[in-house]
Amino acid sequence: MRNRPSTVRRLLRQTFHNDSGSAPLEFLAFGLPGVFIILIAMQVVNSAYLGTVAYDAAAEAAWVAALADGTDQAAQDRGARVVSALSGVRAESISVSHGEIAGVATSQVTVRVTSNILGFGAFQVSQSVEAVDETK
Repeated sequence: MRNRPSTVRRLLRQTFHNDSGSAPLEFLAFGLPGVFIILIAMQVVNSAYLGTVAYDAAAEAAWVAALADGTDQAAQDRGARVVSALSGVRAESISVSHGEIAGVATSQVTVRVTSNILGFGAFQVSQSVEAVDETK
């Protein structure tokens, strides 16, 4: 009878303490979700970067549109130049409109940029900036 507990103990140890063949399972359980979390974080960082780029391009273009001798075409060219200085980012549209706020003439520029990241498709961000026009 003394030999029986050691046999049971040996079988339990072989069954529950054996790590052979667990690497593929660990990779599937922890590696793939980890990769997806990293890709999601990169997408969030990229969208924040795109927002900053779109805002900078819109601010530059609004400044040009608000100048006394500024034209809509010159503002669109300035916005396109700011966006084209960055690789991997393209300007979908740059629109200039004019209006008034409390009787003061303003120029509003909207820049829409698109970028691809890691093959997830086009990611689009839009920013608008208003500037007070100089007197002409």
